[in-house]
Amino acid sequence: MNKKVAKKVLKVAFCTRFITHYRVPIISRLNGYEDINIKAFYSTGFPGRRCDNTKKITGFEHEQLKTLRTTINSSGREGIIIINPELFCKLYKYKPDVIFAEGANFFNNLLFIFPFAKIFKIPIIWHTSGKLENHNYYGISKLYRKMFKFMEKRSDIFLSYSSLGLKYAKRIGLPRKKCVLAVNNIDTEKVKNEQERCKNRVPELRKKLKLENKKIVLFVGAIEKDKDLDILLEAFKYICINKPSAHLLIVGDGTEMSDIRKRIKDLGISNSVTTTGKIIDGVSTYFQLSDIFVLPGRGGLAIPEAMLHGLPVICGIADGTEWDYVIDGVTGFRIREINRADRIKALEIYILRLLENLSLCKTISKETINIIRDKYNIHTFVDSIHHAIWAPFLKD
Repeated sequence: MNKKVAKKVLKVAFCTRFITHYRVPIISRLNGYEDINIKAFYSTGFPGRRCDNTKKITGFEHEQLKTLRTTINSSGREGIIIINPELFCKLYKYKPDVIFAEGANFFNNLLFIFPFAKIFKIPIIWHTSGKLENHNYYGISKLYRKMFKFMEKRSDIFLSYSSLGLKYAKRIGLPRKKCVLAVNNIDTEKVKNEQERCKNRVPELRKKLKLENKKIVLFVGAIEKDKDLDILLEAFKYICINKPSAHLLIVGDGTEMSDIRKRIKDLGISNSVTTTGKIIDGVSTYFQLSDIFVLPGRGGLAIPEAMLHGLPVICGIADGTEWDYVIDGVTGFRIREINRADRIKALEIYILRLLENLSLCKTISKETINIIRDKYNIHTFVDSIHHAIWAPFLKD
């Protein structure tokens, strides 16, 4: 049986790009363990974008670092370049027992973290999704990917977002004892409290949005190119013809919002689509109003939130967590097709199947709630991270 070394409190340097509103309760709960003490080091955000810091950070020590930042296009995607030149010195001053670091998203700062950890023999917990499906690399991204792999193989613990990430770790030769699964999640307890607080607002919201007698298909998230909302809109044009009571509700904002609104108008589906802008406080009302949740592109944290609200989930290739959350015909449906036309057709088929089968929706609804309650929630998530932090110090 594994036992910890002599009782002590580990100083954890939690190195991350940004501290978003949904990460604060995770880090705060983690800091609540008596045997670890966290200090978060993070960058200046990008105001108005999904890559930004929340204004309210409580429950743990934290320090925002001087930041050099820019964006770069590579492999057909926009990447964010974040550099914190003082990070090495800050870590030296803090003298952590263990470093918790984001993986690929934090690459440039890993060039400071990795040498620091190796020089001072400090374990690194590498928190990552691994290599995602259909995520190809070329140009500078291909070079970055090779460097990621070099560091991944030399991390002390590979803490994976998903089962897909564990498959990747096995593929690159990491031993199973160095790999820990912590399926990416949100503060499910907070969401349950929100549900209770918002449940009486649903009839009022339905009336306000003029959605009486409508079947609601919901999207919640940043309105960015990699979300593939244009594919969902294409599918919805067909769905509106075959199911006039269907209505698409888009909750979120981002750099692609004006293009999405234009696309809605061009497709002639303005009467069947509502956009609300970004909503954080009270978003539970929109989940409770809806019948199905759809995530056509990248992302993932909205999946457990939708499931906790009892919504069937239809998703494409997201962040890898769909491998754990979305079981075909049980908690929803996964779209595995790569070709654009095939993805649109799959969305049409699955959305209509659920909208026209109330019995199936009810069965799936029970399963989605059960999985979050029993298997993937904030307690299991934080416990897994806590285990990963201590893992380098465990003795057989």
